[in-house]
Amino acid sequence: MSEEISSAIREQGSTSNNIAGHVERIAQMAEESSETAQGSARIANELDQLARTMQGVVARYKV
Repeated sequence: MSEEISSAIREQGSTSNNIAGHVERIAQMAEESSETAQGSARIANELDQLARTMQGVVARYKV
């Protein structure tokens, strides 16, 4: 009986460590996603500014 309890405790410890590792990886992935989203937003703003500049340039040449 005590061997079964000991084995169950070891298994729970191993499972807890496994879960902790997965939670840490999810947190890392969330951080990477956030950084990627911020980069995408920055690029979108730059493209918006370029489009506005181009519209201004093209507007000068309209007949």
